[in-house]
Amino acid sequence: MEILTREQWLGQNPVLIPEGECAALRQDSDGRSFLRIAAAEAGSVSFLWDETEHPCSMKDGIWETEYPAEKAMRYVQLLVDGAKVLTPLLPIAWGYSGPHNYVELDKGESFYSLKEVPHGELRRQYYRSSITGNWESLLAYTPPGYDEEPDRIFPILYLQHGHGENETSWAGAGKVDLILDATDCRGQGRTIRGRDGQRHGAEKG
Repeated sequence: MEILTREQWLGQNPVLIPEGECAALRQDSDGRSFLRIAAAEAGSVSFLWDETEHPCSMKDGIWETEYPAEKAMRYVQLLVDGAKVLTPLLPIAWGYSGPHNYVELDKGESFYSLKEVPHGELRRQYYRSSITGNWESLLAYTPPGYDEEPDRIFPILYLQHGHGENETSWAGAGKVDLILDATDCRGQGRTIRGRDGQRHGAEKG
């Protein structure tokens, strides 16, 4: 299993735990994972994932439930006394048609880890949609050295987010920039531009 530096970890999971606050995700010596939250005054706490509610048990003001480790990334929803709550102690991305926490476990798949390689950039671009008539936005990944070759025509990869997600999904939880950085560095593909944008409605014709 690859050991991440603090900078690499923050690059993947931009969550800083306040002093004295317990981390929302812990792993025991047997490799089991647990989700937890400090809420001493709550009557009930649970986490929702894969459309199933998983109740927590409380000890010393900390609510905790075991979390299965079969997926590297999964959206989760914290429920405190039945109310859905976003916690700043887990990463946040757009999913299920709204902001959601998500859990990311180190599955040894280092292709999306932050590495000491040349990095491209993520840029937000705005445009008027000919389909909706509204202003829309997209996020474009440009590879290292892109601005230094203004006459070069780069291959382009279009990424469409899933239902209930938006143009930030591939760049946030999907870490497309880190994946493309690593892929280009290893020479496993031609240098490309990547885009993910909103697209609603149907084209005419």
